[in-house]
Amino acid sequence: MSLALALGLHVNEIAGQGAARGLCGVADIISNCATQVRFNKEAAAALAIRICDFVSILTTEQNSRDDELPEWNAAVDEFKHVLDDVAQNLQEIGRPSYLAQALRRDRDADAIRGMAQRVQHSMSVFTLSASVEIQTELQGLIKSLEPATPSATVPTSVPAQRLPSPAAYYFGRAAETERAVTALDATSPAYIAVLGGPGMGKTSLSLAVLHHPALISRFGTMRFFVACDASDNRLSLLSVLCSAFSIASTSVNTRQRALVSLLRGPALLVLDNFESAWEGADQRHEAEDTLAFLGGIDRLSIVITLRGSERPRSLAWTTPLLPALSSLDVTFSSQLFVSISDIGEDDPFLPALLACTDHVPLAVVLLANLAQYEGGRTLLVRWEEQKTAVLQRGDGSHRLSSMDVSLSLSLSSPRVLNHPSAVQLLGLLSVLPQGALRADIEPWFPPSVVGKAISVLLQNSLAHWSTERLYVLAPIREFMLSMHYPQPPELSALFSHYWSLIGLIRPPGRGSSSPEAVACILPELTNIYSVVSHGLNHPAYQNDAAAAAVNLAYLLYDTGYGSFDIVQKALAVSRERNLVDVTASLLYQWGLLANLSAAGGEAARLWKEARALYQSSGNLGGIIDTSTRLASFEVPEKAVELCLELYNVAVEAGEWRKAIVALQRLSHAHYGMGNYALSLKYEQEAVDMLYAHQPGELRLLGYSLSSLGNILCSQGQFASGMAKLRDAVPILSAAHSYDSLGEAEYTLANFSLLAEKNAEALVHLQEGQIASRKAHNAFSQIRCFHLSAISHSALGDFHSTAETINSMELLIRDSGQTLGPCARAQSLHAKAMLSTTNDWEEAAAMLQEAVVLSHRPDPISYPDFCAQIGGMILRSLGSLNFTRGDLPNAKICFITSAAVLRSHEQPQLLHSLTRLAEVLPDDATNHLLAALMPVLLHSSLNGLLASAFLTSADVTFRQGDIRLAHHRVQSAQKYLAEVDTVQLHARAGALCEKCSIPLSEQD
Repeated sequence: MSLALALGLHVNEIAGQGAARGLCGVADIISNCATQVRFNKEAAAALAIRICDFVSILTTEQNSRDDELPEWNAAVDEFKHVLDDVAQNLQEIGRPSYLAQALRRDRDADAIRGMAQRVQHSMSVFTLSASVEIQTELQGLIKSLEPATPSATVPTSVPAQRLPSPAAYYFGRAAETERAVTALDATSPAYIAVLGGPGMGKTSLSLAVLHHPALISRFGTMRFFVACDASDNRLSLLSVLCSAFSIASTSVNTRQRALVSLLRGPALLVLDNFESAWEGADQRHEAEDTLAFLGGIDRLSIVITLRGSERPRSLAWTTPLLPALSSLDVTFSSQLFVSISDIGEDDPFLPALLACTDHVPLAVVLLANLAQYEGGRTLLVRWEEQKTAVLQRGDGSHRLSSMDVSLSLSLSSPRVLNHPSAVQLLGLLSVLPQGALRADIEPWFPPSVVGKAISVLLQNSLAHWSTERLYVLAPIREFMLSMHYPQPPELSALFSHYWSLIGLIRPPGRGSSSPEAVACILPELTNIYSVVSHGLNHPAYQNDAAAAAVNLAYLLYDTGYGSFDIVQKALAVSRERNLVDVTASLLYQWGLLANLSAAGGEAARLWKEARALYQSSGNLGGIIDTSTRLASFEVPEKAVELCLELYNVAVEAGEWRKAIVALQRLSHAHYGMGNYALSLKYEQEAVDMLYAHQPGELRLLGYSLSSLGNILCSQGQFASGMAKLRDAVPILSAAHSYDSLGEAEYTLANFSLLAEKNAEALVHLQEGQIASRKAHNAFSQIRCFHLSAISHSALGDFHSTAETINSMELLIRDSGQTLGPCARAQSLHAKAMLSTTNDWEEAAAMLQEAVVLSHRPDPISYPDFCAQIGGMILRSLGSLNFTRGDLPNAKICFITSAAVLRSHEQPQLLHSLTRLAEVLPDDATNHLLAALMPVLLHSSLNGLLASAFLTSADVTFRQGDIRLAHHRVQSAQKYLAEVDTVQLHARAGALCEKCSIPLSEQD
């Protein structure tokens, strides 16, 4: 029980005032109940502290009354009724086990908030109904001061002092609070310095400590709070103290004697914003002497709050020292924001809003207050426009109501103003969201300056070391960029360093990002983007920044790392400054990204515009690059002719990389024409040329090996093709070529699926999904989801099928208009596979619609791929008709599917023909199987081979040759050993049993 409550009970027992005694008792129960709350502990403790303080005030007020008005007694009874309910509710929250409280933490948090609101309302009602002026008064009298000198007036008691209320919302500082309270709640006096940067909640922590029940009990009314910034900063610390305690004397000795009499303990003194009286060179000596004097007062414990990380030297600070306060943990930051703003924790804008604050408590509180009446989207827009100027409440004139005021105080402090280089360094660091290594900082300043500049920022908590980087929090960065933007001479060294780093992405003679370059770039990528963005805004650096953006676009295309936004921003600058080759390169890269669906726009249009610009500047390499890409949009015959011409031009110019790319395009064109032998020939030539002239071009090598594997598998050379694909995977991974890696994994999965090895396919699809996500290729992700749904369905895992379909639908929705009809066709195909388990009519309708979509022009998918998807969907529709017993329509679907797929992958064609054999008349089935069997026996497609044996067994069974049918079932089962398609095993088992019964009867 707190000291104030205990004294209240004692006085009330004497006076016989049972109502007040009841309030004290309930308040004590509430304090005890709050300690039992495992989760939401801080909120429960804050509620208990508020109630205890209010009850203490009421007890004091009642003791001072000579009369007992009916209104007063009625108000006390009503308030006690509210407290009884709170006590009961807190008991219910704290009673369950740890696990039960963990599961109910969100509901309990809402309940505690509701209790706090009810108590607050009840206090307001009490004040009005009982006509009480609520104020915090010092209880009891203290010893009279020594007689004053004739020239001084010294108080004979401590004047009434209002202790500031604790923060209404206080999260994430439980550990620091408990450490401070434990140190202060001891027999010997304790001396604690609460340190930290601007807005870290130092004052809130000191008030939480000051109002902690344990310290209320220990110090009672001998708890004092003095704001050192409340008076003129020119006043000495001793003058600030005397002003706070109404000591009217000009004599230092008299002042000190008065303070000794007033503060002789046990007592607790909080000196808030101590730096206001300490950090000036002309103030520091006096402040530290006064602090040492206070440390000599009997049983006086002292807490100071001070901006920065440096403690005054005049006190033996209690150990272990309290670490400087840092940003809140993201969980507590979220709880604080949600508690104030009342928006949901699942609000989609919450993470972005918290990122603006970097979890600095004051910034979180101020932004959350705005969120009470402004939407998250609106606040983010305002933040982009106004930055830290948004973070204020009311007129924003005080450090606790304005982030800018708080930060201005730190920057205008003598400790910072005496070292201009520190402000310059802070401005440069503000350009770098990731912070900077010391080795990178040192070239920016003379050796004699850099160390001191860093030290000043650390002493004032304007920066801190994080993973060997000097890091500046987001609110400080944005304030500096708005109010103290670095000047061009200061930026020069920083920009030069990052232009050199960006140059590693595509050095002269290299066409793609090397693994070594990527490894150097990635740790600095966020900084690099920030530097380029700032450079694009600054006329002196726009040319270099636009050229740097070209390299960033290459990196994004090669590896998927980065953001497309910088490309558009750089393009606007390069057009304005008439940088022809830079503009063309940006358009070329935009086309590459659009072709991957990683950015909006039409690839062909972008490449045509880029080629025209390259032609105007005579850039042969650019002309070859764009023309090679545009060949993909020509009819195959025209594409072959164009690629051969480009290949010859590139070889003549010694542009070996461009010649290799031309060969790859030439191979692709022949593949589209069905000239598989020539396709294989040119792709192999590309590989040979890579080894001879460009051995470091891992990206192109991996791409060619993957293409070779695809060609070989498509033509039935399954084993060698899969081997090439597997060779390509680690090369593409080492090159960070995530789009090509996703393509290779997808191809491996596709052929595993055709072999009816669904579990193996799913492994490749998961890897393909990861790579495609890194490449920002939404369409490739859709393809992986599509085959994953088919694989899960074939395994009979319809729950995973449904989850995969949901993920695909979310991706299509989030991608907006960037995905074409082919993506929607794949989605419908996947959903139809799920519907076949319970609604054939719905499944048929979905498949028919998917077929129509697969025939529509698609801006981001090649026609041959869309046709292949259409053939697969027709085969699924045929299978559905076969299951329904509609053999004529099943036959039509299988024949159409085979016709569509005849010029594509051979395994896909074999799959459709194998299914067709199931619905033909017996003689026709035998003829078709006779043609298929030799190919299947050499294809490694064991699932299709097993299916063909089972179809043959069906025919021979119908023809009465039971033993031959049984033998063919056994042959099928042998090939099913590595196959995991559920329906094939079920079909084989049923047919085996069907054959076994007549055989047993014959025997």
